[in-house]
Amino acid sequence: MLEKVEQFKNENELFQDVHVVGRTSYATIEAKTSVNNLQYFKQQLVELEEQNEKAKAYNRTKPVIKMRTLGTKITNLKQKIEMLEEMDQKAQNQQISEASQKLIDTGEVTQWKKRPIYYFVKGLKKVALELDDNGEFQPSNRYPAYDEKDQNYLKELLGR
Repeated sequence: MLEKVEQFKNENELFQDVHVVGRTSYATIEAKTSVNNLQYFKQQLVELEEQNEKAKAYNRTKPVIKMRTLGTKITNLKQKIEMLEEMDQKAQNQQISEASQKLIDTGEVTQWKKRPIYYFVKGLKKVALELDDNGEFQPSNRYPAYDEKDQNYLKELLGR
């Protein structure tokens, strides 16, 4: 399976992150919804729009069997691209305070490459922080600390 993944990446240079869907030999390899694959999704959008125009042109000739148009796929892909671009802009324009930068430099939090607005806390499972407008870390609503022990560790880490 690893050979298939490498071959898949080599066929398309725009792929950065891929994942395997399924466990058998019939498993498929797809692009992850990641900021790193943004260029791939933009290229895919252009190709889908071209295919959609061809299908519409064919359907205007009033054939017996019509071709399927790709309007919903295009809409979903546009929303995905918009979400990823917004996330990328937010990550690039973030101001980081000295205390937050110190936590990053010491390795106590690591930035998630797939979604760079989240910083996961080392030693805690599925607990992340987000930067606020002032550049200070705040507990993430999406990846909160559920355990009281983890919440106390976060308070100690953030100095509250």
